[in-house]
Amino acid sequence: MFQLLRYFSIASAIVTMFVTVGIISFHYSSEQDNLYNASQKHNEAMARSFANTFWNHYSEYLSSLEHNDGNTLRANPETQALDREFRKITEGLPILKVKIHSPNGLTLYSSDPRQIGERKDGSVEFQSAVRTGVPHSKISFKTGFAAFSGDVANVHIAESYVPITDAAGKVLSVFELYTDISLGVAANRVEIIELTLALVSAFATLYVVLFLVVRRAARILNLQNSQLLSFNSILEYQVEVRTSAAREMTVAAQQHQRDLLIQNTRFNAALCNMGDGLCMFDGALTRVSQHR
Repeated sequence: MFQLLRYFSIASAIVTMFVTVGIISFHYSSEQDNLYNASQKHNEAMARSFANTFWNHYSEYLSSLEHNDGNTLRANPETQALDREFRKITEGLPILKVKIHSPNGLTLYSSDPRQIGERKDGSVEFQSAVRTGVPHSKISFKTGFAAFSGDVANVHIAESYVPITDAAGKVLSVFELYTDISLGVAANRVEIIELTLALVSAFATLYVVLFLVVRRAARILNLQNSQLLSFNSILEYQVEVRTSAAREMTVAAQQHQRDLLIQNTRFNAALCNMGDGLCMFDGALTRVSQHR
């Protein structure tokens, strides 16, 4: 007999698991993409705001630093003043680091003084921003990172490169901004966990309801099957009894025919050997047979 409840339990559990995983994966991927896109745009907007603000005040100074080394750049009073202003304006914001680069990749300023004077021309995003004059961003995860407030660990970062151009579109400088988006990522994960719990609860409730319905149906089918088997057994018994009775009647009829044949044979022999004649009449005294 087909095991309805067993196959339903296995099939529904597998389907429910795959549907749950599919929904959660799709939602997580969609929300993660939305978070990353929003974080990149927000980061680019902040970088553009900082760039426009500070470039107006320090453009002449920054444009004159093309051939200075790191020690010279760090020792300049303007660099120290720029650093103080950056730290003041970013206080309380999730900004981890700010850099300013010349078009050829020289780091003119960094909130991490150790990086002042380094070359950035090996960065794909930097080169793309210089070449196209369009901001470029990426999302990354860092196990360790040097920020305004000191070293931080295990952070998700939005990194943006925003070019500063003149009226003719020539790139004069590139601002690089690092923002901590770990809170957004964590909130997204909490939302996924809540969605997972909600889906598991909903599908579990649906599974239990359907399980009870199918179990009831399976019991009805089992009962009907038992009744059908019982009916078939009774029917087979009745058929066997009637077949046996018919067989006995056939045998009796055949025996009766044989008895009649024997009687007829004997009767004909008696008639043929009688010396006198014989006439036979029916109930109406009509002669039906005679023998001479």
